[in-house]
Order: sequence, then structure tokens, then C-alpha cells
Amino acid sequence: MSTIKVQVQSNKREVQRLTAEAIQRGLEAAGMEAVTLTHRPKEQGGTPVDTGRLRNSIAWAVGSASGGGDDSPNGTLEDGVLVIGTNVEYAEIIEEGRQGGSGAHMLRNAINDVAPKAEKILKASIEAALGG
Repeated sequence: MSTIKVQVQSNKREVQRLTAEAIQRGLEAAGMEAVTLTHRPKEQGGTPVDTGRLRNSIAWAVGSASGGGDDSPNGTLEDGVLVIGTNVEYAEIIEEGRQGGSGAHMLRNAINDVAPKAEKILKASIEAALGG
């Protein structure tokens, strides 16, 4: 009689790594999409433009397992967190407005408009990573 040996190995760690990388890529894609939305005309919810300094300063960052960097708003970002913002000192006044006035809400608009797409972006990224 012959003996057959079967060895089963778990690929759980590889699946977790691929999934984490796919989520990172998906969040990065959503961040790029959100920043693009801030470049719409002001009438469509984008950034008001005088010199273009504010609009051109808007950027995104995604936290990763290795942590954020010094370019992050607070030095580090939690894993899986997408942040969109700017370092221009007058941005808060434009975003929120002055007392009694209304703000442009270009960052809020971009986040709200990209949110429904983010789930699709993340799902597609994970499916591509896992071959699904």
C-alpha cells in the first residue's frame, strides 16, 4: 500500500498583506479623486481662485502600517485613514467662511462627492489584488 502525504498551508497572512496593500491603493485613488474635485469651478463646489495658491496646495495623504510622515498634518496618520487638506494659512476662512458669511466648503464638498465612489474604488482594488 502507498502512502500519500498532504500538507496544507494557510495563506492567511498573504491574503491579509494583499488586502492591506489594496486598501492603501484604493484610499490613494480616492484621495486623488477628491483633490481633483477641489479643482472644479467654484459654482460646482470647487475652490475659489484668485491666485491659485490655495487650490494648488490641496493635497491628500493616507496612513499606512509604517505610519505617516512629517508631511502629515499631525506628523503621523493612523493606518487606513485618508486626509485631504492644505497648509495655506487662510484656507480655513475660505472653507468655513467668516462670521455671518458662508464658506466655499471645497474640501467638504470633495469628501462628500467622493464618498459614494470610494466604496467602489476600494472594492475594485481589493478584487484586483485577490484575483477576483
